[in-house]
Amino acid sequence: MSSKPSMSCHRFWDKPPCIAISHDSIYRFSKQELAQSVTDAGYRMGPGFLAAYDLRDKPLDGIYRTVIYDRQAGVVLSVRSVNFLLARVERQFTNTEMYMHDYTLSLLGIKERHIISCGSYAYFSFYSFRHRPLDLVGLCPMVDFAFADQKAAFRTSNIPCRFLFDVASRPGKAKHDLQAGLTHNWAIKFYLQQLNERHGAAKPKWPADSILHQPGYVAGQTLKELEATDFMQEARKCEEDLAQGFSLEFLRKLEYPLYGGADIDRMLDACRAAYKNMH
Repeated sequence: MSSKPSMSCHRFWDKPPCIAISHDSIYRFSKQELAQSVTDAGYRMGPGFLAAYDLRDKPLDGIYRTVIYDRQAGVVLSVRSVNFLLARVERQFTNTEMYMHDYTLSLLGIKERHIISCGSYAYFSFYSFRHRPLDLVGLCPMVDFAFADQKAAFRTSNIPCRFLFDVASRPGKAKHDLQAGLTHNWAIKFYLQQLNERHGAAKPKWPADSILHQPGYVAGQTLKELEATDFMQEARKCEEDLAQGFSLEFLRKLEYPLYGGADIDRMLDACRAAYKNMH
């Protein structure tokens, strides 16, 4: 990862007066502002992620396919696509975590993938992850939002700016999709709480000011139903299916003649990797 300039030198968007940041406004960056940005193809999204704008159809300065806003990194210009960044996040999931993520989507009747929920933070788009361009907002740092003039505006604390996203082609659906995304993250939170209880860990604490953790954005009855759902039963079913699959693969391997210790070592390494991926 490239060295980062000091916070005072590259967070030009963190100064008053309040500014509106949108997909179109990116192209009005001055040369001075571009020079103050961090250029890094190795950026990884995390809890500090605020927003990303997909510029693949018209790369900034001819090479940058994504502009990222992050609490810690500031403004990041990346040659990677937004889809690449999302794939990096998903590759960190275990098989069980990925299964539970998709299971809760199905449980809530969400057919289009437009959110990755991690409990304490989440990445959301008003469009399917297959859409192009694909702009993203990090929901955890956001403290409120509003819809006006065919745009959704998100505001985070301590930064005098709003992140705008075009929802003109989603009339009447944008609010529903955002609520569905927030609800999905609540489902993941309840699953993680049950998982912690299963292992005797402390109950996770969530930042109360984030829209991601304010129950008022989700229908009360839905929250009650999710809280009463036994997510661990489904997780155990997934783990049993995975274990059976790995066992069958192990037995199939035993059908082949073994000629030395190296073959056994390779099989044991494969079993260790499979077990680690399950947990």
